[in-house]
Amino acid sequence: MTRRIERLIAEIQALPESERADLNRQLARFSWWSPDAPVSVSGADEDFLIVFDGGSRGNPGAGYGSFLLVRQRDGVEQRRRLELGPQMTSNEAEYDTLIAALEELSRWIAASGLEAGRASVEVRGDSQLVLRQVGGQWRARNARMTERRDRVKAILGRFGRVRLIEQPRGESVRLLGH
Repeated sequence: MTRRIERLIAEIQALPESERADLNRQLARFSWWSPDAPVSVSGADEDFLIVFDGGSRGNPGAGYGSFLLVRQRDGVEQRRRLELGPQMTSNEAEYDTLIAALEELSRWIAASGLEAGRASVEVRGDSQLVLRQVGGQWRARNARMTERRDRVKAILGRFGRVRLIEQPRGESVRLLGH
């Protein structure tokens, strides 16, 4: 049942704005329908995807990272490769890459005239440490990780909905091209 609903919602969200508005008007005739319901077909919310990956040449060593931003509505993408600090661990590079991606997404949303609070963001990566610390399943054990985790959580707090997804390394490599 859930997959059918998800497909239906995706089809509705893919409709042109005028057709979504017409659908909302038709649904408004039913007493159970509210356009402010959590699953709205109004098209007011924007959905974004972030895929991130980071590492270091040596551990610690020269940090690097890359991320992909996708606006789900129309598939517009932005990719970025980063050269980070000269002496950082792979985990620090993962965090710094995610922070850079979130800051870029925040700028992208603001430049589009959207409200971050009405956006949903799905964050995908292969770093268990980052995703589980941010998600609250694992503790950050040192100040460097705690500071980065708190920064990520503060930025994520600006968005209406957030979903953290651990994905296999191969999927990150496929999407990011490295």
